[in-house]
Amino acid sequence: KNSRVFCVQSIQGFRKAQLSLEFLLVMAGFVLALTLFAPIAIKSSRTALFAMEMERANEFLSEFKSSTSRVSFLSSGTIMEVKANPENKWFFRASNGVAEITIKSDSLGIEKTISKTIPLEVREFFQEFNKPTVLRIEKFNDFIWLNSTSID
Repeated sequence: KNSRVFCVQSIQGFRKAQLSLEFLLVMAGFVLALTLFAPIAIKSSRTALFAMEMERANEFLSEFKSSTSRVSFLSSGTIMEVKANPENKWFFRASNGVAEITIKSDSLGIEKTISKTIPLEVREFFQEFNKPTVLRIEKFNDFIWLNSTSID
């Protein structure tokens, strides 16, 4: 009779150990899945943020083009302002009838440039925007002069 009790207790102990082992295997699989998919999720998040930054830069360039177009029809001395709101660094360049913004993502290892044609000749201008900035557009005769001021 004692051997039977011992045998039943051994079987119950074995079942508890088996459940503990199964639980550990499930947890190990979960941790492994997190380890494998975390880098993919992080890269996807960074790619989405970069795409949003590109869209923000494109909107800025469209507003800049529209403002230079309006200034081109107005008299000399006309001033307009356009606000840039970069989250990352923007490299803005305007010359030879073209305005462009280059955005670099070190974490993704990519660089993209957006450009738009503008109606008047612009005195060559290059500026790095890394915080909110107002770009001032001034018309002098048949040229556009640009000046930027950071907003704190």
